[in-house]
Amino acid sequence: MMARMEPKMISQIGRKINKSSADNPASLSAGITLLEVLIAISILAICIVAIFTVFISCFDAQLRAENHSKAALIAMDALEYANEFPIPLSSQELNEDVRKFTWEFSQNDIEEYPKLKEIIIDIIWEQGKRQGKFSLTTYCWNPQK
Repeated sequence: MMARMEPKMISQIGRKINKSSADNPASLSAGITLLEVLIAISILAICIVAIFTVFISCFDAQLRAENHSKAALIAMDALEYANEFPIPLSSQELNEDVRKFTWEFSQNDIEEYPKLKEIIIDIIWEQGKRQGKFSLTTYCWNPQK
């Protein structure tokens, strides 16, 4: 069985705790110091800057991937006209939102195979201060030669 403590003993224990905390002035200040607050704010600010840096670089990578995908689709669409001879060698343009895509065809004869043509389409885009380039090459057989 558990022994009951007498009220006199409880008050003595309480007095001992109060007496020891009165002797130690550091235990009397239970608040947070200004230095601790400044350190916590600094750590929080560093974490927030790191998170925003990662977020911005992810957004930038997504934008570059979107531009490359769009340029590849434009190049494949434009190469559908490459089966027609003569190949259109002029520049063409597509304005979309804030991007401007420009493409142009070029063709080269292959000396070893006179009926084979190398067709290159270069896609160049501008978005703000950025510029990108995507190039696609294919070979076409010209049975007319």
